Amino acid sequence: MTNDTTAQSAVKVRLYGLPNSAEAYEIRDFLNRSVVEFDWIELTNDQDCNRELGFSALSDLRLPMVEFPDGTQLFSPSIREIAQRLGWVTQPKFREYDLSIYGAGPAGLSAAVYAASEGLRTVLIERHAVGGQAGTSSLIENYMGFPKGIRGADLAERARQQAVKFGIELVLLREGIKAEFKDNRIKYLEENR
Repeated sequence: MTNDTTAQSAVKVRLYGLPNSAEAYEIRDFLNRSVVEFDWIELTNDQDCNRELGFSALSDLRLPMVEFPDGTQLFSPSIREIAQRLGWVTQPKFREYDLSIYGAGPAGLSAAVYAASEGLRTVLIERHAVGGQAGTSSLIENYMGFPKGIRGADLAERARQQAVKFGIELVLLREGIKAEFKDNRIKYLEENR
């Protein structure tokens, strides 16, 4: 995700891994919750490895492996490495903000949209994926404006796009960022960079 209006779903990655791999599951969960389109390719034997990747043996690879549309491959990557490769912001760009919001669930996203639409320089900080717990829901039926319901990840992506349209800065994969409130502004300290 970038801080422009480009949708995350425009990116398609390929994820290779062993069946029942906890690491591969964590990456699949993150990509699903982040509405990143991807193909999951299970590698169960050396023949799969050779056919899919051109390597002669599974033991030659550090799995899971993520391949990006430009051909770049990351072997056994962390979620942070994947997010950075996707171009997602993981550090605040500015030193001062009018408003900091922690948590990019429905409430945080709504607050960011309203604040940014009023011209406030807003940063939205999320430690996992956009959407919070609601982002994992297969169907949300009690959210205004969707009488037939909507998938949680889709709702989160729509809200993210709207927030970005109004100029919020979304900082992902951060538990928190050290700042101080001074002169009626939130000032981020250099150690965050």
